Amino acid sequence: MIIIIVTISIIVIGVIIYFILANSAQIDLSSLLNKEQESAAIDDSGTVILIKEELSADQNRIISLFGHPDQFTIIFDESYDNNRIDTWIYFNMEALFIFENGTYDSSEQYYGGKSQESEYEVLPQDFVYAMTPLEVETLIGQDGTESIDESTGLNILTFGGGEIICIFNPDNKLIIASKQNKLSDET
Repeated sequence: MIIIIVTISIIVIGVIIYFILANSAQIDLSSLLNKEQESAAIDDSGTVILIKEELSADQNRIISLFGHPDQFTIIFDESYDNNRIDTWIYFNMEALFIFENGTYDSSEQYYGGKSQESEYEVLPQDFVYAMTPLEVETLIGQDGTESIDESTGLNILTFGGGEIICIFNPDNKLIIASKQNKLSDET
């Protein structure tokens, strides 16, 4: 009888210790994420899940016609309620499209030459306001090179020698994301 009680006690204590350790590991991972935003979450297994921006009907229409842009720049204008301004460039079409909060704003003719394929498979909807550098590195799948701009105090995170550039405000919240393909030597 004593052996059975000791065995059951050990099993119960082991289960309690397992749940405490699993919970603390999840809490430690949660502390890496910025809790003031909704750019990432943690699932039940402790995996970081990055939230994506939903594309508007205008943006989906452009993608359905031309595919995803070759290059893009996203600016989150903090002085105007974090308005999102997207600039999408299509080299083959020699076109540039501008969206404000997902709504088509304008387009222009743009000639930037021919671009090479990018090694980075990120899309405009992958970037959301206030992502942290850690969340961007998780999205890209590698560590970036960080630097601080002396005059502004902004944190700049680059990947692939400048193929992807992300700029963060002094609170380390994403305010600019840019994907630039390398230009081809062909003319």
